[in-house]
Amino acid sequence: MFTRRQLLSSSLLAPLVALMPSAAQARVSTAAKKTKVCALTAIPVGTGKVFTVGGAPYLISQPKKGTFKAFRASCTHKGCFLPSPAVGKITCGCHGAQFDGLTGKNVAGTQKHPAELLPNLAPVPAVQVTVDKTSVYLTV
Repeated sequence: MFTRRQLLSSSLLAPLVALMPSAAQARVSTAAKKTKVCALTAIPVGTGKVFTVGGAPYLISQPKKGTFKAFRASCTHKGCFLPSPAVGKITCGCHGAQFDGLTGKNVAGTQKHPAELLPNLAPVPAVQVTVDKTSVYLTV
């Protein structure tokens, strides 16, 4: 029987370590990719829509002409789906927390505590969105 110290300092781990991917290999597999999501006209000014990219839902909005915002479409409270924004706010369908449609920050509490901001509720993660003359792209 080996002690943990003997095992860690021995050459017995060398074959296992050789099989582990290097940090460089891990970075390659998680590199962000720019993906065409929709036509520019698919998101009229003042609206937003949810699109699936790489199996995950993303919310893209155009709050004012030429300004596009994108967020991961899952609530940071319990991971519930976030629908398209209405009147500049994104409202969680599970518990009613509201997030600003421009910044992703929590702007109103839950249905149980509507007047309270949830101090530990992280903003909805923003995603890089770019446009050209005809299309909208996400980099995720």
